Amino acid sequence: MVDQPNSRLASCHFLIFTHTASLTSAQRYIRNHAEGLCNVLARDKYKGMLVLYVAPAELWKDMVQLVDDSHRTCRQRPDTRATPTEVESAGCRPTQVRIELEMLQAQCATLAREAEALWPPLQDLHRIRILSPLDFGSILDNIRSRMTTDFRHWFQKTSYDVPKFIDSILRLRFLGNNIACLRFDEDVLFNQTTLQDGMSQIKGAVNLAVKSYWEHMDDIRLQAWLFSCQYAHLSVTDKHGEARSHYRPWSQAFSTRCMPALLATAALCHRAQFDEEEWLPTEKDMDNAVDEEVLKKFYGLQDRDGSLVSAAPSAAPDADSRRDEDISTLGITYLGANPLRACISGAALCTSPAVTLDCPPCCHFQHNVMWIDDHSLNLMAQKDNGPHRQMSCHLEGVHVLKARTRPANCAWYTLEKYLPALLFGTIVDKWINEHGDAHLLKFLPSELLDSSVKLRQRQLIRGTPCGPLARNMRKVVERGFMLEKHELREFRAELWCLALQRIKDVYWQWGHLPQPVRVSGGCKKTEVTFASLWATGRVSEHPCLAAFCDCNEGQHRRSLRLGCGLVSSAWHCRAKGRRRSQLPELRQTDLNHHMIEALSGLVDDAAAHLEWVLLWPSV
Repeated sequence: MVDQPNSRLASCHFLIFTHTASLTSAQRYIRNHAEGLCNVLARDKYKGMLVLYVAPAELWKDMVQLVDDSHRTCRQRPDTRATPTEVESAGCRPTQVRIELEMLQAQCATLAREAEALWPPLQDLHRIRILSPLDFGSILDNIRSRMTTDFRHWFQKTSYDVPKFIDSILRLRFLGNNIACLRFDEDVLFNQTTLQDGMSQIKGAVNLAVKSYWEHMDDIRLQAWLFSCQYAHLSVTDKHGEARSHYRPWSQAFSTRCMPALLATAALCHRAQFDEEEWLPTEKDMDNAVDEEVLKKFYGLQDRDGSLVSAAPSAAPDADSRRDEDISTLGITYLGANPLRACISGAALCTSPAVTLDCPPCCHFQHNVMWIDDHSLNLMAQKDNGPHRQMSCHLEGVHVLKARTRPANCAWYTLEKYLPALLFGTIVDKWINEHGDAHLLKFLPSELLDSSVKLRQRQLIRGTPCGPLARNMRKVVERGFMLEKHELREFRAELWCLALQRIKDVYWQWGHLPQPVRVSGGCKKTEVTFASLWATGRVSEHPCLAAFCDCNEGQHRRSLRLGCGLVSSAWHCRAKGRRRSQLPELRQTDLNHHMIEALSGLVDDAAAHLEWVLLWPSV
């Protein structure tokens, strides 16, 4: 059945969804890659459609406000696709926002027609759809008419996961059509490699994903599942002649970016990034900040026959000894996603109908949360697959290239934006499954060589270990109403308790990353990673960064708030030199005061997510 696509009723076997914030980028993508898209969408046994969603973040906020205002100020609600004249006649004054939305919608439609004119095979079913926020106006309008309160609260955020709401709408639209909906990041779908190879790499990924989707759908034992391809890992990248001592291979290797494990060199911490609109380090500056051993420690990787593999979990008989060893050797896998096995939202992510229906996108979170739309989603799905089957979320045999560019304002971005988002992801990982051996579920059974470790993994799979977020999501769904006030207080307290536990894990692991000694000008100097500086609260001790920590408002274009560090210097002084099991108690007051506020928001978002899960069926 899988090998006979003609037996399927539709001439559309898959849908590719991707998002860009810029119309200029969309125009460049379509004009440069039209032939490759034609090869992927219309010239193979599996045919499909591309939905390219164009939406600047602020314009999405304006769209939500426009829909909400139309319900607040108009007696008779106008169709949100109406022209400004029609809106005015319905009692609403036309706005500049409305004109901008209509202009973007018209430009997107024109661009799609241009692509079809260049490549006639794309005209069948209009295989390239370029959509803007206004194309979803009627859907938002219907949602607003059912949701009389808090509409802006749920939909007006501009965090990382907001475009995934559009992705969810498309997946819901195609339920029952047996069409695989695949999500790609724009820099995976459109880059120099896909331009040169005519998107043959993307076509291979799509073909494998479509086959896997039908296999999953035909397996009656499965309900909640998701899968994706992987990014081109280092053993593949090395074939192109780039050594692991360079930045570029590491930057394209995994979903978790390598910047936290870069050395905080003077070149990367240049003061210009705090005052100029955009400051870019040179490629040489990035290469000089790379240390292979530090990066392997950060990711929890080891060399085996020239390839990188995940470090093996400990087989020690004592639970505390095992976990002390694992947190030191497994790297980010212990805290969050396995870099070699994790599900990746931008690499042909595909979800089951059950996941689409039961797991709403976290579009209301105030801050970016790493892995919120892939690894964390997979953790939620795992527990619903039944006790006797653990599904791999990693499609073997094909990799796609993530064409990341050099990060602008590298030190500021890493400390202020990326490391907090990564910390939040590790905390949500703990909230979903708090079991001390939960990291074993991030390995395939075939990767665990020790029989005792395999046994512990099987016990986890057969049991129902989960954390407060997963447990209470299930509770509210089963009951059909929100937690009582006392239950909500207990839930928040438990979230804070586990967050502080996870922060101690992060402090210990990142604080113990290697510190290589470099020779410069005849002098030896110990270099520290951004992750180590930040986790131990020592950013203000770095000579190039101290002046920008909590500086006065307006003194510089950018400053470090969350980027000042994770814990206070006083707590670090009490904790340094101690064994992990002997770390002092960590209280909220021992954190960077900006981090306390951010974590309070994360706890609020988790509590609100229980309400969102209940609202989702009506959305």
